[in-house]
Amino acid sequence: MRNVNLGKRTVADIDGQVAKVLRGLGSPEPPINLHIVRDLLKLDRGYYSTTDDSLLKEMFSRLKVGGKQVLMRPTLLADAVRTLSLKALYLPDQSKRSVTE
Repeated sequence: MRNVNLGKRTVADIDGQVAKVLRGLGSPEPPINLHIVRDLLKLDRGYYSTTDDSLLKEMFSRLKVGGKQVLMRPTLLADAVRTLSLKALYLPDQSKRSVTE
């Protein structure tokens, strides 16, 4: 295999994409579980495949990932309430409902 020198711009793009994925994972300490990284990338491939790092796109991506996680595992919110020993979890929306134990 031949060694290839990457240009400065390519290196900066790769570093930016890696930093974006790490932020999306909550900036974990190494070692990083690649299964979790792959799951995150599957949940929002559009955001993690672009170099556009605007705050609006990041917030939309977080909402999209969170929504997909809740749809994939509907008990996620109830588990969070139980795990954190909360009496309720208020989710503001038009119907003003909350999830309780």
